[in-house]
Amino acid sequence: MTATILVIAREFTEGGAAYLALRHLRRMAVGRRIDLLVTGPVSPTLAAELPADVTLARLEAESGAIDQGLLATREAVAAAAHPYLERHYAAVVGSSLFPDIRACAAFSLCRGERKVLVLLDEGLILPRLSAETRAAMQGAIVAADHLLPVSQGLLETLGRGCPAIFDIPATVIPPPIDEPAAAGPSPFARSPADGLPRVVTVARLSPEKQLRRCVRVHHGLRIAGVEFHWHVVGEGVERRALEHEIAALRMGDRFHLEGFQPEPRAWMREASLFVLSSRSEGCPTVIREALAEGTPVVSTDVNGARELIDDGVTGVVIPDSEPALAAALGRLVTDAAARQRLRTNLARSGPRQKAGGETEQLLASLDGAPRPRPAPTVTILIPTYDHDRFVGRAIQSCLMQDHPAIEVVVCDDASTDATGSIARRLSHDPRFRYHRNKENLGRVANYRRALEVEAAGEWVVVLDGDDYFTDPRFISRAVEVAALHADRGPLFVQAGHRVVRQPAGGVEAARCPHVDILPKINGESRVLSGGDYLRFVYETGFFTHLGTLYRRDAALRQGFYTSDISSADMDSLLRLALTGTVVVMNSIAGCWVQHGGNASSNLPLERIEENVRIFRQIAREGAATGVLEMRRIERYLTRYEARTLAHLFGTTVGRSGHGVQHALRMMGIMMRVNPRVVLEPELAAAWWRYLRRLAGLSLKSLVAPLRRVRLRPRGSHP
Repeated sequence: MTATILVIAREFTEGGAAYLALRHLRRMAVGRRIDLLVTGPVSPTLAAELPADVTLARLEAESGAIDQGLLATREAVAAAAHPYLERHYAAVVGSSLFPDIRACAAFSLCRGERKVLVLLDEGLILPRLSAETRAAMQGAIVAADHLLPVSQGLLETLGRGCPAIFDIPATVIPPPIDEPAAAGPSPFARSPADGLPRVVTVARLSPEKQLRRCVRVHHGLRIAGVEFHWHVVGEGVERRALEHEIAALRMGDRFHLEGFQPEPRAWMREASLFVLSSRSEGCPTVIREALAEGTPVVSTDVNGARELIDDGVTGVVIPDSEPALAAALGRLVTDAAARQRLRTNLARSGPRQKAGGETEQLLASLDGAPRPRPAPTVTILIPTYDHDRFVGRAIQSCLMQDHPAIEVVVCDDASTDATGSIARRLSHDPRFRYHRNKENLGRVANYRRALEVEAAGEWVVVLDGDDYFTDPRFISRAVEVAALHADRGPLFVQAGHRVVRQPAGGVEAARCPHVDILPKINGESRVLSGGDYLRFVYETGFFTHLGTLYRRDAALRQGFYTSDISSADMDSLLRLALTGTVVVMNSIAGCWVQHGGNASSNLPLERIEENVRIFRQIAREGAATGVLEMRRIERYLTRYEARTLAHLFGTTVGRSGHGVQHALRMMGIMMRVNPRVVLEPELAAAWWRYLRRLAGLSLKSLVAPLRRVRLRPRGSHP
């Protein structure tokens, strides 16, 4: 029997989520093999209850990478190379994933014909979650073909916090329960036989169950003369706090912590009332069980409560407050006739959902084709050549983006290394495509072909294969900002980036701190006209390619990536800016990795001039069309030219520049670009440094032959 279904969960410990999964697994395993992958703790007791045809495994990933962000987590999960994540399944079920980043990453990375996500609780919209965690959960939502919320109320609650949920087909399947067992000995046989009513709660002893509130309410009712016993079945982190509360209020003879019990439904069956006091639930399994046992329920108005309880007929649904709980209990505990009416109504109507059919619904949801994906509104292009050390991270950083309508296309320029095989490992993701050019086109031509042929979205981002995104919400934020300023028709939205220096060995250079390139603006974003943007770039030095989301149609009209120069990206975007408005965002989109093999780090001396001349050419074009005035931009432009020349000259020393004659060639380039740059202190100081270094290189080249002759053994011949 081969495994056809993979189930992923963040934990498998005593609690409602694990017991729900266990019930489903017992029924699903009939006639089929199931793999269960858990990313967190596992209870040996629960593991022992799994059917023989369910194989459980834990995901062991590098713990140091976890909690460092979504990208690091996805990389660690992928690097773990767990067999379950390498197999291809007929279906994958995500159960109780939220808000765990590792579980969400595993669900997004695993391979299945169809992915189904069970929504159990409000973990998706918990407050104070990190942006990385929210993006991981959003990624799991986007990866799903079908959603299985345990209640309609939960679906609507989650949808208000995450509208993308409403774009995915959903079927409400309440938590599975078993048929009522035959009656056995009363669990209250050892309790005082004083004839007082008995209230039962079955819950984990944790803050969201609000059991300390129950102790206070019980104490208040006792002072008011309302006597009854309250039994809490369950264990959890709040036991000591509850014991302290019970002792402080002297309620030990009335409020009983019964601990874990193997048959909690026996307690429900014998109870006068069942009470659930939670502040949050997906759909309380215990309510279904109590009603199935014929016991009326008092419940706070959590998700699913009104779908299970006919308020005032089979139970009572109350607001989430101490006074409301005290009033309901005070009335029903003292009115046996009212409790009996609820029992009679419950016996006549029966529970709203019949036990036993939930797993059949779940299995039915696993059949069918993957859901149709929306047409991509954003294309992320990854042009790459011989980037096998980097391209996996680049792809992962794109697939972690939480925007629901993206496509990621790797445009491989006929790489000679393992770039292609690494990229193809992620081909199972429906948002991802891999294309390999038949022959090497060159960097800029590969850009141009990718934009013209491969991109389908209205918006485009280009991320080189050796760079990566760090903000999982970058695309979503950029799209939101563009929509916010839609009346201005922005041609592109541009965020900042971080410069990361990484030598050939692959380890980031410790002695070279990262540098953040951010726009110097107040606030989160700023709209700029084309002329103002050009001045902004020349004045502040801010520019990024990887952090720019631009309109594809405008880029095609402008003729993007037609200048075969290293600065083709700046040439294209600066010219485009002159035709309209742009928006800059005060945030970091990702990292520009400097590893010594970048195009900008290997620019020959003879090609520097053409890469710098474009800045003045573009400014003149803007002045000719009335977009800007040269006199207002001249000093910033000259300084920018000087800084760019200083940087590019520095990359040539020791490469295409080896002697004093090259320093003279640098001077010639400066004069042809703009004679005024020689007066800029930064460039002047840099040129003298380079002159000294080039002189030293010249001297070494002269001395080296003499040293070889001197070291030749006596009597040897050349």
